[in-house]
Amino acid sequence: MDIVDQVLSIPKNIDFYIYAPGSGGEFFTSLIALSHKKTREILKLKYFDGLKNDEGLMRYNRPQYFTYDENFKFLNLNINNEFYNEVDLLTMLGHLMSPLDRINYCKMLLFQGIFQSMLPNRNKDEFKENINMFKGVNIILSTHWIELPLLIKTKNFESKNFGLKLFEKEKYWNVINLDPQTEKGRNLVLNFCKKYKLITNVKKVEMQFNHSAFSNIKLKFPFMDYMATGDFNSIKNYITNRYGPDLDYEFIDKALIDYKKLRIEPYL
Repeated sequence: MDIVDQVLSIPKNIDFYIYAPGSGGEFFTSLIALSHKKTREILKLKYFDGLKNDEGLMRYNRPQYFTYDENFKFLNLNINNEFYNEVDLLTMLGHLMSPLDRINYCKMLLFQGIFQSMLPNRNKDEFKENINMFKGVNIILSTHWIELPLLIKTKNFESKNFGLKLFEKEKYWNVINLDPQTEKGRNLVLNFCKKYKLITNVKKVEMQFNHSAFSNIKLKFPFMDYMATGDFNSIKNYITNRYGPDLDYEFIDKALIDYKKLRIEPYL
């Protein structure tokens, strides 16, 4: 086993959440990370940062961090992260990458981030002592994966899988589709995009919802379906089963209630 494989085998989970714009990926992946008490204490973050524009549109920013502590259980490596903004190349330049390019690109990004966090001073002599530092840690990433509108005129567009099938087979990570699967959940996302004239998002959302490459992703968690019906218990059960149970459920409840009031109810 080479050094890259050795490092990528350490975390408990590496989860890629793939979702269309407006499907709540920024909020949901941050909720997972911040619901762990020790994680939130280390990050010194108590609540989500919300942004309102002149029309009252509420949107949420993801926390920006890649850090480690002996009690740290979650890493949320989002595209807004200072170091991990390169992950957004999966979306911006994904149509130019082959499936193997995507896999190797993500492997090296993860390797570099984990390795540098384990050895901030890059002391190779200490590597063997620190190699297990990330055991039990969950790494969470979120991405729109690809700019579908750029490919609409591509030959055999409907049959393309955009590298997802091969990406799913990698043993180091899981691919999870966060898009809504019900008509109510999908209309919720589309209403949000349409109301604020996010035209490019509307087009991308409709294309992604209707394309088999995304609907064929085996693992799914339709976050917006549950938010549309107020089914908080299913959301909490999912987070507990996958990442728990040492979670701050009072924090989760408050965050979901606030999110539903500000981000869900106006668009139902």
